[in-house]
Order: sequence, then C-alpha cells, then structure tokens
Amino acid sequence: MKGLYISLSDMNSDISKGAKRKIKGQIKSLKKFSDEVDWIYNEGISTTYCNGKKIFETETGNSQTVKSNIDFKKLDKYIDLGKYDYIYIRYIIANLGMLSFLKKAKSKGIKVIIEIPTYPYLEELDNSLKMRIYKLIDNHVTKRLHKWVYRIACTNKDDKIFNIDTIKIDNGVDLDNVSVVNRKNRKEDNYVNFIGVASIDRWHGYDRFIEAINVYNHNNKANIKFYIVGGGNPKVIESLKLLVEKNKLEKNVIFTGAKDGEELENLYDNMDVGVSSLALFRAGSGHNPIKTKEYIAKGLPVVTGYEDSLVPSNLEFICKVEDDESIFNLKGILKWYNDKEFNEQSIRKYAMENVSWDVQMKKVIKEIEKV
Repeated sequence: MKGLYISLSDMNSDISKGAKRKIKGQIKSLKKFSDEVDWIYNEGISTTYCNGKKIFETETGNSQTVKSNIDFKKLDKYIDLGKYDYIYIRYIIANLGMLSFLKKAKSKGIKVIIEIPTYPYLEELDNSLKMRIYKLIDNHVTKRLHKWVYRIACTNKDDKIFNIDTIKIDNGVDLDNVSVVNRKNRKEDNYVNFIGVASIDRWHGYDRFIEAINVYNHNNKANIKFYIVGGGNPKVIESLKLLVEKNKLEKNVIFTGAKDGEELENLYDNMDVGVSSLALFRAGSGHNPIKTKEYIAKGLPVVTGYEDSLVPSNLEFICKVEDDESIFNLKGILKWYNDKEFNEQSIRKYAMENVSWDVQMKKVIKEIEKV
C-alpha cells in the first residue's frame, strides 16, 4: 500500500516548527504500516518539494492561501496520482484548487483523508475583507467535500464533519526524537524554572502565568523563572513583553525567541516544569494540543489549563489550573511541585505507553484498509 502526505504550508517558517515535528512523526508512523509514503510540502512561500526534491515554484506574493490553491491545481501534472492507494492532506483552509484535486483523486479510486487540526476553525480567522472572501470559498468547498473525501481525521469528538465520517485521533509524539531531560546538565540555582515552548498565540495563555507571577511576587520571594520559547503571533508576543515590563518582572520572565536543536535541549535540561496551553477556551472547541505530550515525553511535570484526552489531570505529574480568565494561585502550583518527588523516567514511561504516533496513525490505516 502506497500513500501520499500533503502539507502545503511553509516548513521553514518559525510558526511551522511545531507542525513540522508533528507531520514528520505522522509520516514516520505511516511508513511503518505502508510500503511507501511520499511527502509534498513547501519551503519558503514559493517552492514546493516532494521528499526533498523540488518539483515546482509558484510565485504568489505573500499569500499562503493563494499559493495553496494554485499548488493543488498543479500537483497532478507533476506527480503520478495513480500509484497511490491513499492521500492524507493536512488541512489549512479549503480552496477551489483543492476541490479540483480531490475530484481527480477520487476518479482514480484513491481514498483521501483530510486532517483538520482544529475544528471549528473559521473563528480563529480575522474578519478582514480578504479573510471574509476566504471564508466564503471555504464554505462553498466544504459543502461538497463529502462527494470526494473518504474520511476526516480530527482530534475532537464529532462523528461527522461536513457530512463525512471522522477518524478520531489524538496528537501524538515521535518518542524516538524526544530525549528525556538530563539532570546532570542542570545548573544549580534557587529557582523553580518553568518553560513554555510554542508558536505563541493568545490561547497559550502565557499572560495568565505572568499575571500569576505578579500576584505571587507581592507577598513572596521571587524564586521562579518562566522561560517563553518560540516565535508566533507578533502582536501577542509584544503584549506579553509589555505586561512583563509593566509589572517589572524582567528577572522572572525570559523571552528566548525560537529555539531548536542543541540550544533547545540545553534549555530543557535546566527546566523543572512544562507550561502547556492555559487559555484554550479562547480558541473555542476542537483543540487537542501536542505540547503536554511533548513535555511528559521529556519527563517533565506539566501545568495545563485544559483536560487532555491522553494525559488526564488526575495524574500526579499534571497540575490543572482554572479553565477561565482568572488569575490562578501560583503558590499552590509551587506547593504541588515541591511536595512531590517527580521522576523523569516514570513520567517518560507513561508517555511511551500512551502518546506514541504509532498508536494514532494505526487508526487511520485501519480505516483505509476497510473494503
């Protein structure tokens, strides 16, 4: 059985680093259940690749959505669709080019699975004229998807989306590429170090953590540091920096920018607690972030603001704060951390047994194999 994975977003951008890790993990697992899996993706705003080989360029200015539309129209000219048994498409927003591509794939007897990382998703888009046009096109296309799409993979609980049966998956982790924190590299200090790694946006709720630090500092010794790691939404990042400056928390909150490779690993080795999404309610329903799973794969306990389907809040290494805009009790979190002797290997063991990508993508393959 041969598969094609399509993710028409810029894999070189800072904002795509998290998605790129996820996509590579999914493909790696799909390859375990398939004879062959090709990967089509973009690097930069104009160039499209297949398995590292450039296949075409599309000059469209700075519009990823317009490029995606044109790319889908071009794909069948540059690849042999007929050799694939299934196509897995990571969805951004629907366009007419994708609709045309799906029709051709269906005509060749290919089973198409579309993954919708977040559903519903339109509320995440702004209300500019350009976005309103994109939303109208999306609505036109999604009403017709059921004619050509076999299944929709999603992390929410809907049985059908766009009148198409769903495959309920969870965000997983490629455990082979996530190392456990190395305490031997820990620099001795008197701080409890928290880390938030993300393509930063408002639903990560890091402002809530900063506000909690500010309240804590009024009556306690400032013995904590919060490392915010990543690029993302410039307006959100700027607002976080202004909040830190306003409350004079520069010694407690450190913005590192985007990090990966050895730099990121060195940071992790000095961290005590991972900070997952603290304001997922701001983005509506249908989300199941990967970050909590990545933290426990590294052996870190986690502070989170939502209920994760694979990592429930009743686990001793999970501390869940209120799922609202309130300023939570940081003193209570520190007590939770200090009262327990967390063992990174036991946390990692839970990750190995519960959050592997292999478990999730096997669900997709089982659906594809149905007659």
